[in-house]
Amino acid sequence: MELKASACYDSRPIVLLVDEPGVSLHARAQEDVLKVFEDISHKIQIIYTTHSPHLVEINKLHVYLPSSVKILIVSKALQASSIP
Repeated sequence: MELKASACYDSRPIVLLVDEPGVSLHARAQEDVLKVFEDISHKIQIIYTTHSPHLVEINKLHVYLPSSVKILIVSKALQASSIP
């Protein structure tokens, strides 16, 4: 909630860096974190690292990335796929 309040009332440019925000959270709580990030992303630049599939929406990645960037996804079966 404090992040949302800061996004609404602070006019300074803010960059939020978070390392593994979902490391100790249940899958549903990780999805809630992602929703908060989405809600405040219009005011705060958010950069986070994750190994959790619950904190990455693959269907939205192509919207934000330039065509020169490729994402490599490795599944548990060790089969790699690339997203253009």
